[in-house]
Formats: sequence, C-alpha cells, structure tokens
Amino acid sequence: MNASAITAGYCVGPIANLSTSLSISNLEVIRDQVGYDTAWVKWSATADELADLVARIMSQPARTLPELAVKFDALLWMLLSDGAVLDHEAALQARRFGRELRRVSRRGV
Repeated sequence: MNASAITAGYCVGPIANLSTSLSISNLEVIRDQVGYDTAWVKWSATADELADLVARIMSQPARTLPELAVKFDALLWMLLSDGAVLDHEAALQARRFGRELRRVSRRGV
C-alpha cells in the first residue's frame, strides 16, 4: 500500500472500493445467517399496522376525557417511536402530561 492510498486514516481509490465491497458482502452474509431480512420484513409490517391503527384512532373524535387520553397516547407513541421528538426534556414533559391526562380521565373530572 502506498502513501497515496491512505489519507487521514481513510482508504481512497481502489482500496476503498475493495474495503467497502468486502464490508457489504460480510454484512449480507451475517444478515442471512441471523435471519435479519425476515425479521425486518415482519417488524416493518407490524410498524405499518400500528401506524394504521394510530391513524384510525386519531381520525375519530374524542367524546370523553378517557377517549382524549387514548388519542393522546396514540399520538405520543407515534411521535416518540418515529423519533419526531428530538428533545429529551420535551419527550419527558409529553409523557408526564400523558400520565396526568390518564389520571384525571380515570377520576372522571
């Protein structure tokens, strides 16, 4: 390997292509061995079903406080599971609000 093949610790040129090719090949073999693609397909289908369920829940009007709590929980789950809430403190506040909403809705206030 000559000096031009390594720049700041990174491979460039044909060496980089070979390294990337080997990494991808190894990753594909490992994925096949552990059943990653099959598991991913199942997980993806489940996530789609949950997203559809949340959409159906959100499309219905809340007539009572407990129903509003269910809608909030569905919305919160979607936002947090999608990573839409990036601020950790905001996620904690939303969870606290959800717990308070559920508590109030159980009391029937």
